[in-house]
Amino acid sequence: MKEQDVAVEGGRVEALGDLEGRPVARTIDASGQVVAPGFVDVHTHSDLTLLSNPEAHSAVRQGITTVVVGNCGLGVTPVVADPDALRAAAAYFDLDPSVRWDLE
Repeated sequence: MKEQDVAVEGGRVEALGDLEGRPVARTIDASGQVVAPGFVDVHTHSDLTLLSNPEAHSAVRQGITTVVVGNCGLGVTPVVADPDALRAAAAYFDLDPSVRWDLE
């Protein structure tokens, strides 16, 4: 693994390399750690769990900043025709039963 300086500005990586002498607002010693941008989870079932856990703590703790949802054919949209049938079909997702599906 390559050790180098990382400059971040406005939440984005601005520069990599030997940045010694460059003016900085804050320095973090990440020696022995891995510094990586946010990861994209391209196959998740968070489309349902995000309703009851909108801060997605488990994903954020893994470095995931973007998720692709709805790729298994189940998406979160207003459901008014038969919400009980949908809840039964999605029971394996361990969805909080108090979550409303009508998006009101």
